[in-house]
Amino acid sequence: MKHNFIDLKEKIIRQYPTLVEQLFSKDCRKKLPLYTSVDIRESHYKTAVIDANLFPAGFNNLCRYSTNRISDIFNDIILERNPACKRVLIIAEEHTRNKFYLENVYTLSQFLKEAGFEVEISSFFNDNPIVCQERGQLDFETASGKLLSIFCVEWLKRKIHNKEKQYDLVILNNDLTRGVPQEMLELGIPIYPSYKAGWHSRVKSLHFEKVQYLMRDLLDGTGIDPYFFTTEFDVVNNVDIHSESDRQLLYEKAVKLFESMSANYKKYKIDQKPLLFLKANQGTYGMGVTAIESAQDILNFNRKIKNNLAKGKESKVIESFLLQEGIPSVLTVNNNPAELCLYYAGAHYLGGFYRVNSVKSDRQNLNSTGMHFKKMCIKNNGNCPYSDSSNEIDDCGEAIINSLPVYQLLALVSVHASQKEIQDLEAV
Repeated sequence: MKHNFIDLKEKIIRQYPTLVEQLFSKDCRKKLPLYTSVDIRESHYKTAVIDANLFPAGFNNLCRYSTNRISDIFNDIILERNPACKRVLIIAEEHTRNKFYLENVYTLSQFLKEAGFEVEISSFFNDNPIVCQERGQLDFETASGKLLSIFCVEWLKRKIHNKEKQYDLVILNNDLTRGVPQEMLELGIPIYPSYKAGWHSRVKSLHFEKVQYLMRDLLDGTGIDPYFFTTEFDVVNNVDIHSESDRQLLYEKAVKLFESMSANYKKYKIDQKPLLFLKANQGTYGMGVTAIESAQDILNFNRKIKNNLAKGKESKVIESFLLQEGIPSVLTVNNNPAELCLYYAGAHYLGGFYRVNSVKSDRQNLNSTGMHFKKMCIKNNGNCPYSDSSNEIDDCGEAIINSLPVYQLLALVSVHASQKEIQDLEAV
């Protein structure tokens, strides 16, 4: 059967308000994660979420003019969780040498301050324990030259217990790859998003299982086939990528997945060579990811690829792999392949940006060396300095705005799927 993908997208745009209402009728929006970022790839035949992060690190890439309500949204979201909240503590990653990550933390803190909260920033300083013992804080400079003071969590814990400091809510901007630090739990302060959903326990395969279920349920009876808005995938656990026998297991799974994708492409008359991405089932920052053009590629991995797939962030050994249908990106910015990153606080859209890569092809991992970001603003917003397409310094992606409801719906489904993951992880 032949489907007109443009017609399917237009159906979603027309039905968007109804679909969103149906999605929210199944869940209470107050239970949704405090914030989420969602990565989306689009081709000429399929558009789908390819990743979701519960501890997003790109607030500095948002155009503050994409919505005039970012601070109001954060005020509402936080007060829903703690009506008496006045003081917020951000617990950040330990990327203190990454000035762009520091810019992200600074921007997030500014949004929260504009929302009316007192805000301080902390980190664990595991690699610099003397800070926690003696000074209590370090000062850093962000990518744009802003000053950022970061306290040690252990030092703050002592201050809190001595009643010298007080916070009402912790916002976690650390994905807890290393596990859950005891000193964080001993703060005795409500933590959002749930620390149980860090990468020490969360797996991507569960997220995509829930995305598929929600998408099928939501689009049932609409005349919109969820196949065009989800990806096929499989998972292989207990893998040592350096082991020939374990790579054989990955190869066999990849063969079956390529066969399934080829059969569906034939069924739907998609004239496209199937593509897979092999991904670490836990972790972010685009680490532990490689494109697979054929199952044989897995058996032919060279030492460099195997080493890149062996360890993820903070040198955590990768033992579980996701095989996910790849979506060649039809989106471009300045003739470079791009993908979308949309940001949400609860159910509320905060804005988005393009992840662009000048050294990768449309069939490769764009979250890697060569990437940069372009803000996505609403065309002719009026306040936005980038909304005029005649501007030579054009940081916006106006071309996407016509299809924005499609991407927003996919992102909202992913946000709901993330909350279902959290519920499962908290029940353990």
